[in-house]
Amino acid sequence: MKKGMMMVVALVAALGVQAQKFNIESAIIELQRGSITEAKEYIDQAATHESTSDHVKMWLVRGDVYLAITADPTQKDIYPNAGVIALQSYINCIKKDKEAKRRSYTEADDRMLSAVAPAYNYALVLFQEGSAMLDNEETKEEGKKRIGMAVDAWNVVLGAYDHDPTNQMAVMNLPKVNILQLMADAAIKVGDYERAFKLFDDVIAGGNAVPYVYTRPALLHMELGDTAKALEVIEKGKLAFPDDKDLTTLQLMVYQAQGKEDLLTDKITEALESDPGNPVLLSNRGSIYDKRARVAVEDLKKELAITYKLRNDIKKEKDAKKKADLQNQMKASIGKTNELLTKINRLDSLAIADYKLSLEADDSQFEVIFNLGAIYFNGALPLVEQANNLPSDANFDKEYAKLKAQWTVMYEDALVWFLKAEEIKADDDLVLMSLQQTYAQLGNEEKSMEYRNKRK
Repeated sequence: MKKGMMMVVALVAALGVQAQKFNIESAIIELQRGSITEAKEYIDQAATHESTSDHVKMWLVRGDVYLAITADPTQKDIYPNAGVIALQSYINCIKKDKEAKRRSYTEADDRMLSAVAPAYNYALVLFQEGSAMLDNEETKEEGKKRIGMAVDAWNVVLGAYDHDPTNQMAVMNLPKVNILQLMADAAIKVGDYERAFKLFDDVIAGGNAVPYVYTRPALLHMELGDTAKALEVIEKGKLAFPDDKDLTTLQLMVYQAQGKEDLLTDKITEALESDPGNPVLLSNRGSIYDKRARVAVEDLKKELAITYKLRNDIKKEKDAKKKADLQNQMKASIGKTNELLTKINRLDSLAIADYKLSLEADDSQFEVIFNLGAIYFNGALPLVEQANNLPSDANFDKEYAKLKAQWTVMYEDALVWFLKAEEIKADDDLVLMSLQQTYAQLGNEEKSMEYRNKRK
């Protein structure tokens, strides 16, 4: 009796296996008829049954069905991840088929390649949607979830490269490096910086690096406040891509962040040797000279104040020896003042030259135009400071008139550039304020008031 029951059980099990194989064949027939919905039902049943869930033919047909879904306008929106399912199915089919002594389903190779684009595009849409959600607290978690789904899909795409010996995916404009870069960007989006750095390192180690795999992690290191690590990555990138402009720009940014202005200036000058008309490099170097001049102006103000105090102290001092000592100090202070004036004039001249060369390449640069106006305006200040510290002697009127004539020219030059800046940004408050102040310094109270009213 027991033996009979065992035979019945075995018969039922055998019928179950046959039923699932029937589902695979039925899926093929329905797919040939164009009945995708029915084909999907049959193949899904076969995919979930233990007897056929890992059958090589099931994987092939499942790939065919889901690939057909990606091309069917009535189905692809219902099953947006169909491309990923198709691709994974073909990959599984190829793996199982390769385990056999002789392959029986080589058609899966080309069909796998057909499934790559739908899978990749599905992931890209998820990544873009998820990224757009991250800025809103209400949708942030959903955004991270979608980015995670995109990464999962790209991982499936990565699996296809192992079964693409002739690099057809690269021919399809989908080199492996692109996927790894996107996955690294995804890691950055969700704050997994360690994972991002590892992915970029993997790309570099693979020997298929592009400049981006150096510039992006370098920029991330900078954002995280580690300029030393950023510079390390940039220098590696410069060895591989010595002429890449983005790497050069980042290198300059690091030196600027580190306060290494001398080195920064040298590097910009070096970069300009191979790209002499680069407006960004020229404006950056001009900005460095400009900032150095402003620092020197502040030093000048302090030195002029020292000279002014010493002059007053000398007038009050009765002791001949002490007066002589004060006079020596004042002589030294005047010497420092003259050195600072020479330095300021030299730096301003260098900055102006670079700014103007930069504008020759691109005359629409608002910041460069405004900075030129600011240089001339600020260049007048040392002259005013000198005038305010002139000794009250017989030469006062003559020296004052001379300095005033010089600073008037400076303010007139500043006006020219501020008016050009206004042409680009008519409502910019800093431009309007600069024009207000420049007209005031030139004694044109009417125009000064006009720009003051524009700021209200």
